[in-house]
Amino acid sequence: MTNNKKTLLITGSTGFIGSHLVEKLVDKYHIVALVPSSDIGMRPLPKDACIEYAGLEDFDLVKEIISKHQPKVIVHLAAITPVRYSFENPGVYQKVNYLATINLVESATKIKDFEKFVFASTMETYGWQSVKKPFKENLFLNPDSPYAVSKVAAEKYIQMLARAFGFPAVILKACNTFGRKNEKDYIVEHIITEMLAGRSPQLGTPQAIRDLMYVSDHVNGYVKAIEFEMPGTEEIKEKLEENQIAFTFNIGNGYQLTMKQLAEKIGDIIGFKGEIKTGFPKSYPWRPSTADYLSLDASYASQILNWKPEISLEQGLQKSIEFWKDNL
Repeated sequence: MTNNKKTLLITGSTGFIGSHLVEKLVDKYHIVALVPSSDIGMRPLPKDACIEYAGLEDFDLVKEIISKHQPKVIVHLAAITPVRYSFENPGVYQKVNYLATINLVESATKIKDFEKFVFASTMETYGWQSVKKPFKENLFLNPDSPYAVSKVAAEKYIQMLARAFGFPAVILKACNTFGRKNEKDYIVEHIITEMLAGRSPQLGTPQAIRDLMYVSDHVNGYVKAIEFEMPGTEEIKEKLEENQIAFTFNIGNGYQLTMKQLAEKIGDIIGFKGEIKTGFPKSYPWRPSTADYLSLDASYASQILNWKPEISLEQGLQKSIEFWKDNL
């Protein structure tokens, strides 16, 4: 504890979600931000955050930092995320996304009175599904990329540890999130910035159906998970014997838009009259498969975590468009 504030260690603290989360929590908690040296200067962190530099793959150094700070809560957001590159570099994704997660949770088990490990998973873990309605957490996971496999493996390890030892862990599976201010290469930001520049956006999978969420709702999902009061060790084990996904939650809107419909909606707001191109550019990294449908039913998170999205798709798109209008 520092200044009577509970200590939270956040990995991925300079990332898209992590930087927003640190900003939101730094006044209430003592934040230890775990930052790889390659991220220095990527996104500024509040001066009140304690910054520790370590790559997730540096297992011994990460253990030392956790032992030094003894955080009561660890929020593990860091990962290698570009799905398309995972087919060319699967081993790196397993080391950083899976093996480094094992290192983190095993380090957490050595902390006295440790309260909670919050793990950032993804709706990509559902992969190929025959059901075409917003997914519930009890679906069998069919990951369709090395990235998704690494996240499934990490989930399963955490669930095993929780069931065997009562390890206090919450897993959040989020849908596609937008509202970035630094990157233009993600789908919503790509469409917006191309249209605002008077160019035609290019959609690689125009008929793929996705759920979408504005960044503030995604961040609030982690806030709710951090605030959620975990039961004691024996009760955790009992609950997981009854339901192995008792502490796994979807966070999303349940939207079911094709990427073409998304582009058309953005075009209507902007007043874009140009062409919407389809097909991947020749320079685009190879991706042999992609799930045709990914959408989330978040009713369980609403019931247990008291989380609900507050920003509609139209409101979020408007906020993003206004930002890029001012910052292109």
